Amino acid sequence: EFDQAYTTYKDLIGADTQAQPAKVNFSDRAWMIDSSQRAALTDERFRAHIQQGDWARDEQDWDRAAEGFASALELYPYQRSYWTQLGHMEKEQGEFVRAEIAYRTAAALGEPTADVEQHADFVIEQQGDVGRTRSPARRTRR
Repeated sequence: EFDQAYTTYKDLIGADTQAQPAKVNFSDRAWMIDSSQRAALTDERFRAHIQQGDWARDEQDWDRAAEGFASALELYPYQRSYWTQLGHMEKEQGEFVRAEIAYRTAAALGEPTADVEQHADFVIEQQGDVGRTRSPARRTRR
């Protein structure tokens, strides 16, 4: 009797669904990115890594924040906004090549230009490659 009532209770509050990530459709790139974004937000593991990264970022512990965001991206590499966050953490540590890679990845996955362009330009300039193409977003506007 208790087991049945407890099962019904969990169904009503959705307790079992929180621990189960949504299915990801891999049939085409745009759908894959979109469905991966939604799946990540339903995965408790992903959210825990992001929370750790956010807390560390708020404490200006850039290395620990980068670890949190990188761990989340190992689970869901198509989560473009967290590639941007990872880029910010690498930039704060002076890891400009790693920051550039993160910003370019975010742009390739569809992160809005305004969210990456200025930061990508900055880390490229810090590397001293004056003749190199600037931000990935700027290249697509030509």
